[in-house]
Amino acid sequence: MPGGENQGGKETMRRYLSVLLLIVLAGCAAAPHTALPVEEPDWRVEEPSWRMVSTDPADYGITYDGLPDLEGWPLDKLAAYCLGADGIYAEAGFDRLYHYFLEAPHTCVAYFSLIQDEGQREILCGQIAAVDAAWYQGAEFREILTVLAQAYSGGIEGSVVQSIKHEEN
Repeated sequence: MPGGENQGGKETMRRYLSVLLLIVLAGCAAAPHTALPVEEPDWRVEEPSWRMVSTDPADYGITYDGLPDLEGWPLDKLAAYCLGADGIYAEAGFDRLYHYFLEAPHTCVAYFSLIQDEGQREILCGQIAAVDAAWYQGAEFREILTVLAQAYSGGIEGSVVQSIKHEEN
Protein backbone atom coordinates (compact mmCIF):
# COMPACT_ATOMS: atom_id res chain seq x y z
CA MET A 1 0.00 0.00 0.00
CA PRO A 2 1.54 3.28 -1.07
CA GLY A 3 -0.16 5.30 1.70
CA GLY A 4 1.04 2.87 4.38
CA GLU A 5 4.68 3.12 3.25
CA ASN A 6 4.55 6.91 3.42
CA GLN A 7 3.03 6.74 6.93
CA GLY A 8 5.84 4.42 8.06
CA GLY A 9 8.44 6.81 6.60
CA LYS A 10 6.90 9.75 8.43
CA GLU A 11 6.89 7.82 11.70
CA THR A 12 10.52 6.82 11.26
CA MET A 13 11.45 10.43 10.47
CA ARG A 14 9.65 11.63 13.62
CA ARG A 15 11.60 9.14 15.72
CA TYR A 16 14.91 10.24 14.20
CA LEU A 17 14.08 13.89 14.76
CA SER A 18 13.01 13.17 18.35
CA VAL A 19 16.28 11.39 19.08
CA LEU A 20 18.28 14.15 17.38
CA LEU A 21 16.47 16.81 19.41
CA LEU A 22 17.20 14.94 22.65
CA ILE A 23 20.89 14.68 21.74
CA VAL A 24 21.10 18.39 20.94
CA LEU A 25 19.31 19.36 24.15
CA ALA A 26 21.48 17.04 26.23
CA GLY A 27 24.59 18.57 24.66
CA CYS A 28 23.41 22.10 25.40
CA ALA A 29 22.65 21.23 29.01
CA ALA A 30 26.08 19.69 29.48
CA ALA A 31 27.98 22.59 27.87
CA PRO A 32 30.25 24.28 30.42
CA HIS A 33 29.53 27.92 31.21
CA THR A 34 32.51 30.25 31.33
CA ALA A 35 30.82 33.12 33.11
CA LEU A 36 28.81 33.40 36.25
CA PRO A 37 25.77 35.65 36.04
CA VAL A 38 25.98 39.06 37.60
CA GLU A 39 22.82 39.63 39.55
CA GLU A 40 23.45 43.10 40.83
CA PRO A 41 20.61 45.49 39.95
CA ASP A 42 22.87 48.23 38.57
CA TRP A 43 24.45 46.08 35.83
CA ARG A 44 22.75 46.73 32.53
CA VAL A 45 21.79 43.98 30.12
CA GLU A 46 24.66 43.50 27.73
CA GLU A 47 23.86 42.59 24.15
CA PRO A 48 26.83 42.23 21.79
CA SER A 49 26.26 44.04 18.52
CA TRP A 50 29.42 43.40 16.53
CA ARG A 51 29.06 42.05 13.02
CA MET A 52 32.69 41.02 12.57
CA VAL A 53 35.92 40.84 14.50
CA SER A 54 38.33 43.20 12.84
CA THR A 55 40.80 45.64 14.31
CA ASP A 56 41.45 47.40 11.01
CA PRO A 57 39.96 50.92 11.08
CA ALA A 58 39.51 50.81 7.29
CA ASP A 59 37.00 47.95 7.68
CA TYR A 60 34.71 50.41 9.46
CA GLY A 61 35.39 53.37 7.19
CA ILE A 62 37.29 55.14 9.97
CA THR A 63 39.47 58.08 9.02
CA TYR A 64 41.32 60.37 11.38
CA ASP A 65 40.52 63.61 9.55
CA GLY A 66 38.60 65.12 12.44
CA LEU A 67 37.67 64.21 15.99
CA PRO A 68 34.38 62.27 15.76
CA ASP A 69 31.72 61.94 18.42
CA LEU A 70 32.43 58.41 19.66
CA GLU A 71 29.32 58.19 21.83
CA GLY A 72 27.11 55.35 20.66
CA TRP A 73 29.76 53.64 18.53
CA PRO A 74 29.58 49.83 18.72
CA LEU A 75 32.42 48.12 20.55
CA ASP A 76 34.00 46.56 17.47
CA LYS A 77 34.28 49.90 15.68
CA LEU A 78 35.45 51.69 18.84
CA ALA A 79 38.20 49.11 19.46
CA ALA A 80 39.43 49.43 15.87
CA TYR A 81 39.37 53.22 16.18
CA CYS A 82 41.46 53.05 19.37
CA LEU A 83 44.01 50.67 17.89
CA GLY A 84 44.56 52.90 14.86
CA ALA A 85 44.58 56.22 16.71
CA ASP A 86 47.35 58.28 18.20
CA GLY A 87 47.57 61.56 20.06
CA ILE A 88 44.28 63.26 20.85
CA TYR A 89 42.41 60.68 18.78
CA ALA A 90 43.71 57.89 21.01
CA GLU A 91 43.01 59.83 24.19
CA ALA A 92 39.38 60.41 23.25
CA GLY A 93 38.96 56.85 21.98
CA PHE A 94 40.39 55.13 25.02
CA ASP A 95 38.39 57.37 27.35
CA ARG A 96 35.20 56.30 25.55
CA LEU A 97 36.36 52.66 25.62
CA TYR A 98 36.90 52.95 29.40
CA HIS A 99 33.32 54.15 29.86
CA TYR A 100 32.04 51.41 27.56
CA PHE A 101 33.89 48.92 29.78
CA LEU A 102 32.16 50.32 32.87
CA GLU A 103 28.78 50.03 31.14
CA ALA A 104 29.27 46.55 29.65
CA PRO A 105 32.31 44.76 31.09
CA HIS A 106 31.26 41.24 30.07
CA THR A 107 30.71 42.38 26.51
CA CYS A 108 34.18 43.95 26.42
CA VAL A 109 35.82 40.80 27.79
CA ALA A 110 33.96 38.65 25.26
CA TYR A 111 34.94 40.87 22.32
CA PHE A 112 38.57 41.30 23.38
CA SER A 113 38.78 37.50 23.72
CA LEU A 114 37.89 37.16 20.04
CA ILE A 115 40.74 39.40 18.87
CA GLN A 116 43.44 37.09 17.51
CA ASP A 117 46.42 39.43 18.00
CA GLU A 118 47.49 39.17 21.63
CA GLY A 119 49.40 42.46 21.39
CA GLN A 120 46.25 44.29 20.33
CA ARG A 121 44.28 42.69 23.17
CA GLU A 122 46.92 43.85 25.62
CA ILE A 123 46.86 47.40 24.25
CA LEU A 124 43.10 47.62 24.73
CA CYS A 125 43.23 46.10 28.21
CA GLY A 126 46.22 48.17 29.27
CA GLN A 127 44.72 51.43 28.09
CA ILE A 128 41.44 50.81 29.91
CA ALA A 129 43.42 50.37 33.14
CA ALA A 130 45.65 53.35 32.32
CA VAL A 131 42.65 55.64 31.80
CA ASP A 132 41.28 54.63 35.19
CA ALA A 133 44.65 55.14 36.89
CA ALA A 134 45.33 58.51 35.23
CA TRP A 135 41.91 60.16 35.28
CA TYR A 136 39.38 58.39 37.44
CA GLN A 137 40.78 55.97 40.07
CA GLY A 138 37.26 54.64 40.31
CA ALA A 139 36.05 52.23 42.95
CA GLU A 140 33.48 51.00 40.42
CA PHE A 141 36.31 49.95 38.10
CA ARG A 142 37.98 47.89 40.85
CA GLU A 143 34.64 46.31 41.81
CA ILE A 144 34.03 45.32 38.20
CA LEU A 145 37.48 43.73 38.00
CA THR A 146 36.76 41.72 41.14
CA VAL A 147 33.48 40.42 39.69
CA LEU A 148 35.13 39.64 36.34
CA ALA A 149 38.00 37.78 38.00
CA GLN A 150 35.46 35.54 39.71
CA ALA A 151 33.41 35.06 36.54
CA TYR A 152 36.38 34.34 34.26
CA SER A 153 38.97 32.36 36.17
CA GLY A 154 40.51 30.70 33.13
CA GLY A 155 40.67 30.54 29.37
CA ILE A 156 41.18 33.46 27.05
CA GLU A 157 38.55 35.50 28.92
CA GLY A 158 40.51 34.97 32.13
CA SER A 159 43.70 36.18 30.48
CA VAL A 160 41.90 39.31 29.22
CA VAL A 161 40.72 40.09 32.76
CA GLN A 162 44.21 39.41 34.12
CA SER A 163 45.70 41.78 31.51
CA ILE A 164 43.42 44.56 32.74
CA LYS A 165 44.14 43.75 36.40
CA HIS A 166 47.89 43.57 35.73
CA GLU A 167 47.91 47.00 34.11
CA GLU A 168 45.80 48.39 36.95
CA ASN A 169 48.49 47.57 39.52
